[in-house]
Amino acid sequence: MNRTPRSNRAFNLNPAVVARLGVAAIALFVVACQTPAAAPPASPSVPPIAIGNPSTPPAPSADPSADPTTPAPTPKPKPIPQVRSVAWSKPVTIKGLETCRDLVLAVDERGVSHLAGTCGMTATEIRYATSPDGKTWTTTVLEPPADRQELEPQLAFSGNTLYLAYTRVAPSDGACGDDGLEDLGVHVRSRTLPGGDWSEPTQVGKTADHLRSFRADGTVLHATVTNEKDGSTAYEVLTGGALARHVIRDAIGGTALRVGDDGKGRVAYETAKGINYGMVANGTFTSATIPGSKDGWNPVLTLVSGNVAYVAWTRSDHGDGCIDGGPQPVNATFFATNASGTWVTRRVTTMIGAMSMTVDSASGEVNLAISDTRRLVRFHGQPGTDWAHETVSRDAGMFPVLRQDPTNGTFVLAFVGEPGEAPDDIQVKVMIGG
Repeated sequence: MNRTPRSNRAFNLNPAVVARLGVAAIALFVVACQTPAAAPPASPSVPPIAIGNPSTPPAPSADPSADPTTPAPTPKPKPIPQVRSVAWSKPVTIKGLETCRDLVLAVDERGVSHLAGTCGMTATEIRYATSPDGKTWTTTVLEPPADRQELEPQLAFSGNTLYLAYTRVAPSDGACGDDGLEDLGVHVRSRTLPGGDWSEPTQVGKTADHLRSFRADGTVLHATVTNEKDGSTAYEVLTGGALARHVIRDAIGGTALRVGDDGKGRVAYETAKGINYGMVANGTFTSATIPGSKDGWNPVLTLVSGNVAYVAWTRSDHGDGCIDGGPQPVNATFFATNASGTWVTRRVTTMIGAMSMTVDSASGEVNLAISDTRRLVRFHGQPGTDWAHETVSRDAGMFPVLRQDPTNGTFVLAFVGEPGEAPDDIQVKVMIGG
């Protein structure tokens, strides 16, 4: 069975491979693109995570008429502000995150940064780091059980609760098309901010699932997963202990998930026809292909007020399996939005690589961080206008993830610095832009 390779299961430094490896670094779950809800008073205990039954029938949509192809009404025109120039700090190396990749980053409403990654030269464990200012970091190693590995982390906020979701695997014999890791399901931990301890992990969903993306909305958990045994991708919603599982039948690769103002999840994902965008409508997952997205993969997604979608993706040859062939598309990065009531797609740049996106909460400016292993560049602009860009770092900048501090509007950019010959040369670095 053909499966999309997981970025954290091998740390191959070939530039073409690393560009492909950016799928999981984006995360996917990213989490902090939406401003967290106001935090209730801190609680000394972490709320338990209810376990759902994967066989539970999907609950009907609260809005049977919901249609992912009909976006929210067009907002009233506003003056387009000029793009904001950003001065970046020197990169800070985070101690304890050597050999880490597949980074995910979230910034809470107090301005505290939370970062997690898959670490170890053989992708053995997840490490978590937190910082009040982007300069001083505290790192925790979340050790997996014996003979197990944990990878593909995602972070999500719900009030003053921080969730960490990930895939647990067991090493096995691999072969061509088989990465040699047996999936043991998606697991979730949580902690109460600011000072609570991590809860014990709880499995959610089927045993053969591995995690694609993850979000939290109140007490409801949202995730996309791919099942190792049957190859299917599904969108899951865990509500009060009941798990609704909606199969995304035409998905063949990466997914990106966000939860809208209405509490409903939206998913952008790769298909054989291009990038699709969809949601659950009338109890069934329904989607449509974004125009101009043929040969697209590695989608990233952000929702802004009114459930308006911003989607970016990579167009390049990315064939799976042991043998690739056929004509190759022209490499480029694209951006699309349905803000006008119909999808409008534009090319951002011919540069491709690992990618992360966030939207400036004050100006509405879209920000894309793209790394091609030689440089890390920030592209930015208002939807429908030309893109400005600046080189943020020439220190390789693999697995970039870009977020914004809601307390002061500054940007937090984490990435893996240029690796050397020794394992400890693989460093996670953070830059602050404001």
